[in-house]
Amino acid sequence: MAEAKIHSSAVVGFTDGKSYDDFRPSYVEEAVSGLLAGLNLIGAEGAAVVEVAAGTGKFTESLARRPEAFRITAIEPVEGMREQLDKKKLPNVVSLEGTANEIKAETGSADAVIAAQSRSLTSCFKSYHWFAKRDAMSEFARVLKPDGFLGVIWNVEDYNKPAEWPAVTEWEEELNKLILALPPDNQDRFRQLSWRNGFSPAENTSSDGVQLFRTPYNEAQSAVWSTRLTPEKLLDRISTLSQVVALEGLARQEWIQKYRAVLKTAETAQDGTVEVHGKTFYAWSQKMPGQSSKGEKKEKKKKVANAA
Repeated sequence: MAEAKIHSSAVVGFTDGKSYDDFRPSYVEEAVSGLLAGLNLIGAEGAAVVEVAAGTGKFTESLARRPEAFRITAIEPVEGMREQLDKKKLPNVVSLEGTANEIKAETGSADAVIAAQSRSLTSCFKSYHWFAKRDAMSEFARVLKPDGFLGVIWNVEDYNKPAEWPAVTEWEEELNKLILALPPDNQDRFRQLSWRNGFSPAENTSSDGVQLFRTPYNEAQSAVWSTRLTPEKLLDRISTLSQVVALEGLARQEWIQKYRAVLKTAETAQDGTVEVHGKTFYAWSQKMPGQSSKGEKKEKKKKVANAA
């Protein structure tokens, strides 16, 4: 397997773990419970869960406070993110350096692998939250038990949604257009919906031609939720998007001016806040029965050799 590296935009966009943790939203209970039900984890006391690209632990918190007392391994490549996660001292959580391509977990040890707020299941090998096609899917399958599940979940604010999804308000639609017009950095994002390619035959198949996860996969979304933020707090949140972080000098000033022009059209409450809308989207699939990934086969060969 090729060496998995952190993409440069990840280093630029996510080194400041505290800002990410302060300004990114948590997950609504409706969606968390919906995903866990799909993963067969409701009531599964002490189940082993691997969270990939755990970041500062936004979703990890949702898992850790569950009554099932999951045993959680949080995999995260960026040191600043792991530091913020570790400061939370969440129960039954161990954070480890790693990527979707190199998960520090025993073969066949996890009841579920979960990726929250991850850009794609299918991006380039030099990925951070952006998982490398077949190699990452094979790695997910390797660490899962024979009947284990893969789940993904995203908070999708209207300002950062796919272009074809309608926004609740006109100003959020305009802000969405402004974000979609940001200079590209050649990285997949949820709004492009390319994560679905992870379940395509080309990427949901091991190197020796074995299907890894069941298809069709399942997907669902929460009802519309909302939160109230001042324009400045909303800008703080949007400024954690790596494409915005990458803006410098005059380009950044001009973009912020456009942002403020859009926000002037929003309905503002007496306390100076605007209502920001979004949905939480999630999907899941079960590991195919009777299949072994390349990594599993290698490990079996090692055990046989050691026993001889």
